Amino acid sequence: MKTILVSAVGGDIGYGIIKALKESGAPLRFIGFDIRKFNASSDLMDEFYVSPPYREEEKWLNFVTGLVHDCYADYFWPVTEPEIRIVDRNRELFNGTTLVINSSSILRIALNKALTAAVLRDGGIPTPETWERTDTVSSPYPLIVKEAFGCGSHSVCLVNSREELEAAFQGMQAPVVQECIGSPEEEYTLTVFSDGNTVNSIAFKRSLGFGGMSRYVELAEDEKLAELACRLSGLLELRGSVNVQMRKQNGRYYVFEINPRISSTIGFRVKLGFNDAAWWLDLLNGSAVEQYHCPHRKAFGVRTVEEKIFFD
Repeated sequence: MKTILVSAVGGDIGYGIIKALKESGAPLRFIGFDIRKFNASSDLMDEFYVSPPYREEEKWLNFVTGLVHDCYADYFWPVTEPEIRIVDRNRELFNGTTLVINSSSILRIALNKALTAAVLRDGGIPTPETWERTDTVSSPYPLIVKEAFGCGSHSVCLVNSREELEAAFQGMQAPVVQECIGSPEEEYTLTVFSDGNTVNSIAFKRSLGFGGMSRYVELAEDEKLAELACRLSGLLELRGSVNVQMRKQNGRYYVFEINPRISSTIGFRVKLGFNDAAWWLDLLNGSAVEQYHCPHRKAFGVRTVEEKIFFD
C-alpha cells in the first residue's frame, strides 16, 4: 500500500480529492495536514497533522519536507495555488517523492493571468482582451480588474469608470484588466484531463455560491467544449488536470482563466464517473487512462452544507 500526503485537507478541494481517491478504491494510506485541527477531512485521514500557514514559507517547507520523510510518502499532493507555487519552486527538495502537480511550464502560464491571455490568444483560443496598464485599455466599461497572480474569485472587481479603474489598480499588487464578456448567467467551468494520449473533459454551466464555489451546476453537452478541451490540452502539452473558467457570448466560449489544479467541482464530476484525481495517480504510475463518456445527457447538481462535531 502506498502513502499519499495531501495538503489543505480542510478546504473543499482537499476534501474532494480525498473522497474521490477513496471512492476509486485505490489502496492508499492517507496522511493529511491543515492549519486547523478540526476540519472537514481530518476524520477521513489515517494520520492528520496541523501545519504552519503557507505564508510562512520557510517554516511551511521545513514542516512538509519533514513530514514527507517521516511518513515515507510516495506521493505529495499540494492542493492550493499558493502551495503549488512554493512546491514548484522547490521541486529538488522532494526527490524520491512523486509530486502531483502540473509541469512548471503549465504553472508558469496558468498562474499568471496576463500570460494566460497572451498564450490563449496566440493559440487561437477566444479570450477576453487583457491589459496590464490602464493607459492601454481600449474597451468600453464595465471592465474586470483582478490580480494577475490571484486565485479563485479573490481580488476581482467590476469597474464602471476610469476613476474606479484607477482606484482598483492602486489597491492591487499586480493588477490586470479584462474585457467583460457575457453575463454571470452564461458562466461555464470545464475540466480537462490528459495523459498525453487520451483527452477527457467535462463541463458545467454554473452559478456561484458561498466562498466563490460552484453552488449549482448543469451538465453542459456541447461538441465545441470537447474540441476546446483538445485544443487546450495540445497547446499546454497537458499531462494531468486543469480547470478552465469561461463565459459564453454569441455562441462562442471565451476562456478567462485556467486553474492548474483539481477544482472544487470534483465532487460533482466523480458522481458522473469523471474521476480526474484517480486518473492523475494512474498517469503517474504509468497506467493508461480510458476514454471518458458521460453516461447522462442531462444532469444537475447542488452543493449542500454539512456539519461535523469534534470532541478533543
